[in-house]
Amino acid sequence: CGLATGIGGGAKDSGSSSCWAACEGPDGTRSTATRLNCPPGCPVFDIDAVKKAAKSEFAAKLDGFDAADLVVCEGKEGEALRAGQAVADLKGGRDEDNPLYVIAPK
Repeated sequence: CGLATGIGGGAKDSGSSSCWAACEGPDGTRSTATRLNCPPGCPVFDIDAVKKAAKSEFAAKLDGFDAADLVVCEGKEGEALRAGQAVADLKGGRDEDNPLYVIAPK
C-alpha cells in the first residue's frame, strides 16, 4: 500500500469485532497502532467498517476525507484490501505489532 497507514488486529474467529490499525495522513505522518471496534450499525466487521471506524478514531488526521476515500492494507507494502473483505479472515490487525494500515489519499 504505497501510502503507509496502519490498521491492525482482528481475531481469526468469525465474530471478530475489533482490530489493530495505524493511520497515515495525507502529509505522510503515521499514528501509532490503536484498537478499532466495529462501528454500531455495521452488520459485519469488514474493510468498509474498518474505514468508518478509522475515520472516527483518526478524525483530526483524516479531516477532509470521507471513509470511502481511505485505503486499507495488510502490512506497510501490502495490496489494498476489498471493502467486503472480512477482518476475521486477515492475518494483519491482530495486535499492535502487526496492524492494518489505513491510508489517506495524498
